Amino acid sequence: LYGTAMRIAVFVTVGYLSRFLSETVRELSDRLKLSERLSSLGEVVSKIAHEVRNPLSAIRTAAEVLKESTAGKLTGQEEKMVAIVENESDRLTKTLQRILNYAKQTPPNPKRLPLDPLVERTLSVARLNSRVYSEGIRVEKKYGNAPIHIYADEEQFLGALLNLTLNAFQAMSGGGVLRINATEDLRGTKISVQDSGGGIPREKLKDLFLPFKSSKKGGTGLGLAEVHKIVTLHEGEIEVETEPGKGTTFHLFFPKP
Repeated sequence: LYGTAMRIAVFVTVGYLSRFLSETVRELSDRLKLSERLSSLGEVVSKIAHEVRNPLSAIRTAAEVLKESTAGKLTGQEEKMVAIVENESDRLTKTLQRILNYAKQTPPNPKRLPLDPLVERTLSVARLNSRVYSEGIRVEKKYGNAPIHIYADEEQFLGALLNLTLNAFQAMSGGGVLRINATEDLRGTKISVQDSGGGIPREKLKDLFLPFKSSKKGGTGLGLAEVHKIVTLHEGEIEVETEPGKGTTFHLFFPKP
């Protein structure tokens, strides 16, 4: 009986370890494939952006010259057309710059930073965006007892947190609760950004971090791609939990050096 029990225990243990290792390898493989796709795509869009930027700049300059040389001579409709060329050129220039920033793999310069001032700084900026912020949004923070610190490049981390915050605000246009939770241990710091919005459709999760996949009107689809890039450059981890009608939570882990 003892021998039988031992064989059963070994069989169960081996089966559990085999399943665990299989799932781990599959998860790492999926992450590697995504990183490779993002890297290749970043190189392509960077080349395209560089090619487009020069003629776009020429168009913008031509519009300015035309506006100055024809001052007082254009009809109201013609002035509107020139203004459209200027405004759309500026918008495309900003989009191109975002693309170039995304494609640029700048190594982070991690430092030990207090987390809460970074969160407050992000919230202050996000609240100024009237397009996504609603007075009905309430913010709740939970850090535990001790002050939380994070090892990260300050500007890159602020960029990632701002993108997640703006997404959360936009998901709660009619009001809701934004919860920012954080814990720190010997491995590093985990930050969770949770909204009480409508959630993300399951079919969109597989492409969630790919650029140019935005479902928002006028969106570039670069926000979450930038977040993924920043976390990856810090050798961290990012996960998402979502439930239709109840909201979405992004979990970010930044390791200690």
